[in-house]
Amino acid sequence: LNPGYLVHDFATLCRNRLHKHSRTVFVDLGASLEFHKRNKNSPDSDAYKTPAVALLELYQRFGFVFDHVYAYELQPEDPSDVFRAIPDDFKAAYHWYNIGATAEERSYRNPFRMIADAFDEDDFVVVKIDIDAPWIEIPLAKQLLQPSNNNNNNNNNSSVLPTDLVDVLYFEHHVAVKELAPFWGDTMVGSIQDSIELFAGLREQGIAAHYWI
Repeated sequence: LNPGYLVHDFATLCRNRLHKHSRTVFVDLGASLEFHKRNKNSPDSDAYKTPAVALLELYQRFGFVFDHVYAYELQPEDPSDVFRAIPDDFKAAYHWYNIGATAEERSYRNPFRMIADAFDEDDFVVVKIDIDAPWIEIPLAKQLLQPSNNNNNNNNNSSVLPTDLVDVLYFEHHVAVKELAPFWGDTMVGSIQDSIELFAGLREQGIAAHYWI
C-alpha cells in the first residue's frame, strides 16, 4: 500500500484529539499475516510495505506512537508465525485475536465493545475495517453513526456502545465499482452514492473517516 492518496490533518489531530494522558489505540479488523509482513526483497518505501505496517509507520512519522494495537483475524494462524511476522517496533503493543469480529453490539467479539470497556473519550482510537464480509463490516461502520447512550438518554435509536470513542476510521467499503469487481467479486454491496452518504455521515459525527482501498 502507498498511503499517499490519504489526506491526513495530523496537526489538528494533535491539537484536538491528543492529551497528555491519552492512550493511543489502533484496531485492525482483517489482520491477515500477509498484511503484516515486510517483503525483505523489496525497496524500503511505503509502496512496498503491507497496509497495516505502512499506516502505523505513517503515524509514527508524525509523532503518534501506538501503545495498544489490537488485531482481529479469522484465519487460524500459528502463534509462532504471528510473533515472527510482527515488526519489532510493534511487538510490545501488539495483541493478536485469532477470531472473527462480529457486529453484535453486546458481544465481546465486537471490537467497539472492547474499546468501550477499556478506553474513554480522552484516548486516541484509530480503527481499520477490511474483513471482506459486508454483512459484518457495513453494520460495524454504521454503528458509528448511532448516538451512544453514555448519558443515559432515552433515544430508542441509540447504541449500547459508546461509539463516539473512535477518532479515525479506515474502511474498505465494498460497493459496486466496475474497476474493482475483479478483486471484490461478490462482496460488493450497495452503490457509490451509498458510500458517499456513509462517509459524509461519519465525518459529520466528528470521525476522520477515510476510504481504504
